[in-house]
Amino acid sequence: MISEQEKWERYWNELPAGVGHSIWDSDPSVVAAEHLPLFQPHFTADLPLLDIGCGNGTQTAFLAKHYPRVIGLDVSDSAVRAAQVAYSSSGISFRQFDLLDREATEEAHTEFGDCNIYLRTVLHLFDDKVKKGAVENLAQLVGETGGIFAIEITDSIQDLYTLVRSGQADWADKLNRALSYGITAGQLADGEMEQLATSAGIRIIASGRSRVYSTATLPDGQPLIVPAVYMIGKASVAWGEAQRSGA
Repeated sequence: MISEQEKWERYWNELPAGVGHSIWDSDPSVVAAEHLPLFQPHFTADLPLLDIGCGNGTQTAFLAKHYPRVIGLDVSDSAVRAAQVAYSSSGISFRQFDLLDREATEEAHTEFGDCNIYLRTVLHLFDDKVKKGAVENLAQLVGETGGIFAIEITDSIQDLYTLVRSGQADWADKLNRALSYGITAGQLADGEMEQLATSAGIRIIASGRSRVYSTATLPDGQPLIVPAVYMIGKASVAWGEAQRSGA
């Protein structure tokens, strides 16, 4: 069976070079720029900012204009190489990273210390069996002083997938490309992201409804926009005390 990492590696390796070929590689003016005012007041500005699931680095490059140290992380080596080529002169660091790898997470926290995290449409891709571990690793990276902004597609994405698979949406070539590699979205129920974060020791300080822009164009010429939810979190006091005591 092909692993999730292998699926993403194949996807990014065979994706045409350049911006906008991935369905979620939207212009940062309608993505990270919309998110920045939500999380910026809550993040300690001098901490490293990790863009986890950075893909080819489009949003990472925007974030680097607002934070002194930004690191783009992605499970695919091909995505990382594409980001390095596109933004080689920007001074941004990109590297391969698997959010499900506890050892790699501990090594990253040892290297970077507490971090701020920008996480866009990643958790819904994980199987239910591994979501909890992924969020626990996020909490490890946040540490005692970092923060996290996570935005996720809701389970309404399943309606879109059903439409695409039915053959009624021939405009969705970019989504079909992802589906052809076996990349699918699992269910992320209402409130699930916050529940996972709270159980991992992340204190929710803000949440709300948002939207995710895609690079797919509908028959009327408008971009495909998918409903989403976001949360902003910091480490809970109890979690910090547990970490210090080694519990």
